Amino acid sequence: MCKLPDGVLNSEVDDLKERTKIYIHRLLEYACRSWHKHVAAVPAPVLDITSVLHRFLEGKFLFWLEVLSVLSAAREAVNPLEAAARWLDVH
Repeated sequence: MCKLPDGVLNSEVDDLKERTKIYIHRLLEYACRSWHKHVAAVPAPVLDITSVLHRFLEGKFLFWLEVLSVLSAAREAVNPLEAAARWLDVH
């Protein structure tokens, strides 16, 4: 992600902001920050979101966290996960 050197902290990358502007499209940023709002709006009978969430968490979870991390937004991961859990409990 962002062609970062291996084994460095985000804080050690001097041009991290510039790299994120180059490698993380604004639509990817939106998706990473807002997907849970769209999941919460899905009525249960319309879509079996459980399998979609499972595939996302199994296959893309770390990529999602990495994007949030380089955007200095890793703490934003909590609310989407809680929202998804609430959606699953209700449906």
